[in-house]
Amino acid sequence: MRNFLQAINCAINDENLIEAKKLLSLGVASGVKKSEWKIYQFIIALKSNQLELAVICLQEVLKHSNAPSDLYLQFGVLHIKKNNFTSALAVFHKGLLKFPLSVTLLSKYVECGHYLRLTNSKILQQRAGLLLSLIEFDALKTLTFCYEILLKTSTEIGALWIKKDKIYGWVIDPKSQQQSLFLLGISYLNTIKFMANQATPELKKIGIGNGFNGFCLSLKDHNQQLDVVTVGHRKRLFGSPLLTYSDDEKLGNPYDLNLKIAQKKDGLIDIIIPIFGGFESLKYCLQALEKNENFKTKYHLVLVNDCSASSKIKGYLQQLKKSPQITVIDNSHNVGFIASVNIGMQQHPWRDVILLNSDTVVVNNSLDRLKQLAYSDKKIATITPLSNYAEKFSYPIPFKTNDLPTIKQIQKIDGIAAKINKNHGIEVPTGNGFCFFIKRECLNEIGYFNQTDLLRGYSEESEFCLRATEKGWKHLCATNVYIGHEGGQSFKQERARLAYLNNELIKTKYPLYSEQIRQFIVNDPLKNARKRIESVLLKQKKCDILYVVDYFLNEHPLFKEVLKQAVLSGKEAWVLSLSYKNTHTALQLFEASYGESNLEYNCLTQVSSLVEDIKKIKPLRIEAHHSRYFPAILNQVLAQLSHSMTACPYDDYLEKEWDNILWAKRINNIILLSEGATMHYKHHSNTKKWLLPEYFYKKQTNKRYSAYIAILGNINAEHQQLLKKIADYWLEYPIDLTFMVVGDSSFKSSLESNQKIIFTSLTIDECPELKQLCSHVFVLPNNIGFMPTDLVLALQYNFDLIAFSQPNTQEILALQPSAIVMNVSDNPLEILHKTFQSYAKKVS
Repeated sequence: MRNFLQAINCAINDENLIEAKKLLSLGVASGVKKSEWKIYQFIIALKSNQLELAVICLQEVLKHSNAPSDLYLQFGVLHIKKNNFTSALAVFHKGLLKFPLSVTLLSKYVECGHYLRLTNSKILQQRAGLLLSLIEFDALKTLTFCYEILLKTSTEIGALWIKKDKIYGWVIDPKSQQQSLFLLGISYLNTIKFMANQATPELKKIGIGNGFNGFCLSLKDHNQQLDVVTVGHRKRLFGSPLLTYSDDEKLGNPYDLNLKIAQKKDGLIDIIIPIFGGFESLKYCLQALEKNENFKTKYHLVLVNDCSASSKIKGYLQQLKKSPQITVIDNSHNVGFIASVNIGMQQHPWRDVILLNSDTVVVNNSLDRLKQLAYSDKKIATITPLSNYAEKFSYPIPFKTNDLPTIKQIQKIDGIAAKINKNHGIEVPTGNGFCFFIKRECLNEIGYFNQTDLLRGYSEESEFCLRATEKGWKHLCATNVYIGHEGGQSFKQERARLAYLNNELIKTKYPLYSEQIRQFIVNDPLKNARKRIESVLLKQKKCDILYVVDYFLNEHPLFKEVLKQAVLSGKEAWVLSLSYKNTHTALQLFEASYGESNLEYNCLTQVSSLVEDIKKIKPLRIEAHHSRYFPAILNQVLAQLSHSMTACPYDDYLEKEWDNILWAKRINNIILLSEGATMHYKHHSNTKKWLLPEYFYKKQTNKRYSAYIAILGNINAEHQQLLKKIADYWLEYPIDLTFMVVGDSSFKSSLESNQKIIFTSLTIDECPELKQLCSHVFVLPNNIGFMPTDLVLALQYNFDLIAFSQPNTQEILALQPSAIVMNVSDNPLEILHKTFQSYAKKVS
C-alpha cells in the first residue's frame, strides 16, 4: 500500500496528473483507505483546477478522518476561490471547534467575517480578540481586521503576551487618545497600577492609536496567575489572565488549602453553583430545585457570585440571602470558575459537595441516587450523571450538543434511567463539572481544585480526578441519573483558549491520559446504558417509513435522494442498516433526521431484541432497498415482521431470486428508482402496483427510454467511428443511446458536437451521474494499456458489463459470470446490436 502512495506522490510532484489518477484508481481497487485516497484525489482535483470535485473530495476526507487543521484551511480556501465566503466561514468555524488555537484558521475566519460585515457577531468578536493575543505584531493586516471588528464593543481594545521574563502588550481606547491606566492583579492578592505609554510604531503604521499605546513589564516571580484589566471599564485585555512559569516549574504541586479536617457532621450536602451570567438559566435552575419535593437528601445551596455585571442577578441573589438554606458569596473581583468553586467548598469543610452549573435542570429524586451510588463503594470519589450536553456523558449521542429537552421530557428520561439502569454505575477515567458529586473524604486527602497551575476554568475536574486516581480513588458515571444542561454559558469569550491551554498542561503531567480517553471513546462503555433508555423511549416514537438497507447502500446516491425527500416532506423516517465492527457485525436502527443512535444489535445474539424494538415504533411501511447484498440475518429479521413490504430493487436480483427470498410473498409494492430497474420489472406479473418517483428523472415522451452507456478507455479514430455507427443505427429502436466517456480523449474536440456523446474526466467512483444513469459499461477494444481499476468499480456498482478479454482484465471479468466477454477479433457493432436488441424488448 505504501508503494502506491509513494508512486502517487511522485506523479503529483512531477505534475503528471493523468498517471497520478491511474495509480490512485489502482490503489483504490487494492484497498487503500478511503480517507487516504480521497486526500490524493483532492490534491489532484485542486491541481487540475476542478474545484467542484475538490470540494466534494475534501468533504469526504473531513467526514471519515480526524483531519488536521490544514485540511479545514484548504477546504475553506477552496470556497473563497469560488467567492463563497459564507461556506468558507462555516468550514473555518468547524475547524476551530477541533483546533481552537490554530492561528491560520482564526485568521481566515476573521477575514471572512470581516468581508461579510458580521461585526455584530459575538463569536466573531470573541475570536478576533483571541487572535489578538496570539499574533502579537506579526500580521498587521489581520490585526486591522480584528481591531475593526472589536470597535463595535465601544470599550478599550488591547492584548498581551509573554516573551521570556516579560509581559508585552498594547491597549487603545477608541473614544480617547489618552494613554490607558491598568490594574495588574498578581495571584489575586496584590494589585498594582501602570500606564500604557510605550512606542507602538507597528500600530501607528496601520492607523491604530497615537503611536504610544504599548507596555512592557518584567516578571520577578514565576508560577503566578496574572490578570490585567483597564481601570475605566474594568475590561480584561485579550490574552489575560495568563499563567507564568519556568520550564522546570511547569505543573507544580496541586492547589491545597491546608485546612484542618473538620469533624462536624450534619447530614447535609452542599450544592455549589458558581454564577457569572445567564440570569434566566440561573432562575430556571434554582426554581427546578425548589419545586422538587422528591429529595430525601437534605442540601444547602452555596451560590458564588463571581463579580457578575448583571443587575438582575445581583438583585435576585440579594433576595435569596434571606433564606437560611442558602449562602450567597460575592467575590470582590472576577476570579474564575476554579477559584469560585474552591471558595464554595471552604464554606462547610465537613460536607460532601455537588458542583452544579447554573444552566442545569435537576429533577425527580436524582440527588438521592447520586449519593446512594457514591456510597456503594468506599473508594468512589466522584459521580457524574448523564445529560444532553456533557461530552462523553451525553445522551443520546456522546460528544454532541444534544438539544435541551423540556422539563417534562427531562423528568421522563430521568425516570426511565432510574428504572432501567437501577443502581448502575460505570467506572470512567474522569468526571464532568456540569454536575459533579465529590466526597469530602477525597477532598480532605488530595486537596481542592488546582487553581495554581490551571487557568480560571475548564478541565479542572479532569485534573482533580487524575490526581485522585493516583491515590487509589475511583470515578463513576451514574447511568441511572439524567440531568438537563443548556451548556455554553460559561467563559464564552475565553473558552477556546482556556480549554486548550489547560488540557495541554494536563497532558504534560499525565501523558497516558490522552490514550485513556481514546480507549474510552473506542470502547464506549456507556453505550448499553444509553441503549436501554432509548429502547424504552421507542414506544413514544412514530415511524412512517422504515428503510432497510445494506451498510454500503447508505452512500448510494439513489438511496440518499430517497432519504432526503422523505425528511424534507416531514415524514418520520427510520433506517435499519448493517454496521461493521472490529469484532462483529451489528444491525443499527436510527431516525433518518437524526442520523445516529445507540440502538445497535449484535447479529448473533440480539436479533430478537431488534425485532421487538421495530414492533415498538410500529412502522406504517417498510421499504427494502437493493436486497441483492442483504446477508441472511437481515432477511431473517424481515421474515419475522408481520408488515407488508415495499421492495426497491436497483437491478434484476429480486426478479431472479423471488422464490428464494423469505419475505417476498409480503411484497405488495415495488418502487423503481432507476430506469434500469424499470426495464427489468415492467413485465413482472407477481406485483400489484408500480411506483416511479418523478424526482429522479424526467418523464419520457413517445414511449422512448434513455439508456446511458459508460465507455472506459481513451477514444481513438476507430472508436469514434464505431460510436457514431451505434448511435445512428439505433434510431429505429425505442431507446435513445447516450455514451458517457470516462477519462480524457485525444479525439474529444471532434466528438463534442455530437449530443449523444458526453465526456467526463472523472472516474466511475467520482461521478454520481454514472452510478444513477448508466445501464451498461462498455470497455473499448484494442486498448491494451487500459488500467483495470474502473472495471473493478463497475463490478462493485453492478453494471452490466461488455468488455474485451485482455491480459489485464481476464481475472476481473471472471468475477462477474453475467459479463459479456468479447475477443479482439469480434465485431463490437454486432455484439452491441444483439445486446441492446434484447434490452429494447424488455423496455417495450
